[in-house]
Amino acid sequence: MAKRRFSEYDSFKLAKALHDESVPLGTKGVVLMVLGGEPPAYEVEFPDDRGGNLGDAPTYTITDEYMVGTNAGGCQLA
Repeated sequence: MAKRRFSEYDSFKLAKALHDESVPLGTKGVVLMVLGGEPPAYEVEFPDDRGGNLGDAPTYTITDEYMVGTNAGGCQLA
């Protein structure tokens, strides 16, 4: 079983382009929920400065290959 690298409310930067390309690489995101699985999956959002979300969807389900950690609160920095 793969070890999850991120926990709920961890922040990260987008390290790999999403399939719809509506969120730029390097955009900061937040983990909303850890879904588990193999490899672990995460429900995430990319908040904007106006209280909304970036992208074509309010949330995305991604794996840690799309994520680089930015905080020390539970995630292992890549």
